[in-house]
Amino acid sequence: MGVLKKLFGRGEPETAGEFVHRGTRYLEKGAQEKAVADFSAAIELDPRLLPAYMNRAGAHAALGRLDLAVADYSSVLQIAPHDDLARWALYMRAQMYDLQEDHDRAIADYTEIIRLDPQDPVNFCNRGNAYVAKRDFERAIADLTEAVRVGPDEPTAHHSLAWLLATCREARFRDGQKAMEHARKACELTEWSDASYFHSFAAALADVGQFGEAVKWQKKALESPDLPDDELADARLRLQLYEEGKPFLNE
Repeated sequence: MGVLKKLFGRGEPETAGEFVHRGTRYLEKGAQEKAVADFSAAIELDPRLLPAYMNRAGAHAALGRLDLAVADYSSVLQIAPHDDLARWALYMRAQMYDLQEDHDRAIADYTEIIRLDPQDPVNFCNRGNAYVAKRDFERAIADLTEAVRVGPDEPTAHHSLAWLLATCREARFRDGQKAMEHARKACELTEWSDASYFHSFAAALADVGQFGEAVKWQKKALESPDLPDDELADARLRLQLYEEGKPFLNE
């Protein structure tokens, strides 16, 4: 009862639900450590309270404590494997594994997610990208192709497949023409309003030797205010390659 004694000494909430409510407010304010303390207090009062584990996992993840986030998501799966929250916990645990570069465990979780929901293209995209990280390009292409099949109107599926087909370092897996088709489809589905998809379009254009067009679309991608700061340097490097008449090959 160590957590509770410390909190109750200040006249804090007395029920698990109240701790979860206040912890959620802390999360909204970015006060992650205080949120963790409240969710821990809630769990101490009610060890089967799933939202407390889910929210604490989110706070741990925000603080970079991925192992603790994985433990909390695993607790949800152990306590109530058939609860609606369990599927979300499984998905989030897979994301944590990916961030830890534990791609085998991520793939195992994505495979179970796909078994539970085989019609969601995003699930195939996630597993496909995990295979890319393992350099298992054959399985990656199979998954991303399946993502396009089950979700022909999902731009992320077309974009992910296009990027791999245009930039894969192993030549036998590259197909610039097919990459262009999927990259263009992603842009068309978003009415050319989402600059994040311009990167795969530019890469595909470069792969088939249309460097002038590749430069044009890479510049448009760089002009987007939504381009994350940590992607800026790589995006500029790709532009330089296209200006030099070279395609981009992913490491």
